[in-house]
Amino acid sequence: MAQLEYLVPETLDEALEMLERGIPLAGGTSLTPQRKDLRAVVDLRKLGLDGVRSDGETIEIGATEKLQTIVHAQAPIPARLREVCKLEAGWNLRNMVTLGGAIISKDGRSGLLTSLLALNTQILQATDAGVLPLHEVLLGRKDVKLITGVRFSIPTYFSYEQVARAPADWPLICVAIGMVQKQAGEEISIALGGFGEYPIRLMEAEKLWIETQDPEQVGQSAQDAYKNAEDKWASGEYRSEIAGVLVKRLLKEVRS
Repeated sequence: MAQLEYLVPETLDEALEMLERGIPLAGGTSLTPQRKDLRAVVDLRKLGLDGVRSDGETIEIGATEKLQTIVHAQAPIPARLREVCKLEAGWNLRNMVTLGGAIISKDGRSGLLTSLLALNTQILQATDAGVLPLHEVLLGRKDVKLITGVRFSIPTYFSYEQVARAPADWPLICVAIGMVQKQAGEEISIALGGFGEYPIRLMEAEKLWIETQDPEQVGQSAQDAYKNAEDKWASGEYRSEIAGVLVKRLLKEVRS
């Protein structure tokens, strides 16, 4: 096995230069399976990319913040988001897994990614790419060089539901809904997970809710989005049906 080069930058500029020949290292959990093929890693620990900050309207969380720290965080981070972080991994892993690492490595069965989509999360980057919405980043994660943090508006409503084989298991299907009060009115984001390379935003369902305020119609739209979501864990028919049930349940909660 070739010798592993271990790089420790002290500035973002140094980090970006070193990332030309290595990959980011924070918690390291997603790199362990690749360790025999790694040639260089860039340790991010000196860059100050952790912490949770809020200006009263938005929340910003550093990319190297551990999931366990978020679990123990206080308001204004939504309580349900803290619970989702707890479901994402066991205690030992939560003390290692970073938020940025989860965004880059987790797949469609991640309740955390599903929740961040429903919070209309913006991804902060150290390159000229600047700030991008999470749903765009998920489409091209291989092109992301260095995430510095995430930002989302404090929601007026946020909830998450999942169905899994066991309470602490990865979800077979999960739904998250977030609402934010804007000057032009309340904006809704609906995300669906449990399948594929990444969870998805149900933008057509969001438009339908604004137009109709009808949980039944929006639930049907969610069913349509997952009608072919079949893998070794569950059939598309099952996922489609449960997606509709969960979306309708949360939207009735919103309406009430």
